[in-house]
Amino acid sequence: MKKEAIIFNIKRYAIHDGPGIRTTVFFKGCSLNCSWCHNPESKSYKKELFYNQKKCINCFDCVDACNKDALSIVNKKLALKRDKCTGCFDCVNVCFNNALKKAGKIYTVNELFYEINKDRVFYEESGGGITCSGGEPMSSIDFLEKFLKLCKMKKIHTAVDTSGYTKFENFKRILNYTDLFLYDLKFISENKHEKYTGLSNKIIINNLTMLKNNNSSIRIRIPVIPDINGKEEIHEIIKFVDKIGIKKVDLLPYHQAGINKEYRLGKQNVKKYKNPDRSYMESIQKKYKNSDIIIQIGG
Repeated sequence: MKKEAIIFNIKRYAIHDGPGIRTTVFFKGCSLNCSWCHNPESKSYKKELFYNQKKCINCFDCVDACNKDALSIVNKKLALKRDKCTGCFDCVNVCFNNALKKAGKIYTVNELFYEINKDRVFYEESGGGITCSGGEPMSSIDFLEKFLKLCKMKKIHTAVDTSGYTKFENFKRILNYTDLFLYDLKFISENKHEKYTGLSNKIIINNLTMLKNNNSSIRIRIPVIPDINGKEEIHEIIKFVDKIGIKKVDLLPYHQAGINKEYRLGKQNVKKYKNPDRSYMESIQKKYKNSDIIIQIGG
């Protein structure tokens, strides 16, 4: 059983990742490759190097610190050869202005619980708790199971934000320790799902149905990207989840925060999409005003 996991962010005082005030733990690693991902540093299962050129003061201490020839000076600017980087992060340790940062830190279950337990008073006063997100937390199922079990033993409310792309046996392992599933649905169309995430959504749809049959508490989360999954596709998603008996849906408006992260990870040809405005979001919500489906904007 894996006793460690790579976490790339711990977000405190979160109010959009489940009920009350929460601490959201972001796991590294995801099977899907969504072209609009807000957290591109979540995709890889390994620690990665962020480089923010705007913060670089060209002191080049990092070049001296790197003994793998991954950093060099080209035209009086820092150049990265990411294929030579071994992840020692000696360069980060000497970066005076935080132009170089490490995405990902290894935690044991007890270390992570120590961090989230600092916020216990906020959970108790607000009806909040912890939310495991990512990336895909189910990819670290051994660690996730043990962590959630510990949280439940300590009477902390637990939520898991998942794409659903895993075998259902993994869901079975955490059912008794998970109070709420925040279940991401991007498309009903399998062809569109493959086109924009790289994988089929059959297992995602099947897992959602089986989760509902197990009487799990579920909120559906739909990323709203008008260029990709327009109103017609979103209505198909809502129609499907209504059919299987899920009545709570969060509409998450796309934003371009992930674009700068992509560049800092050294990615090229980054795709940009339009942000949906408030009226666009409300027009989707309005369609279900007189139904028994609860549509919330923003999680």
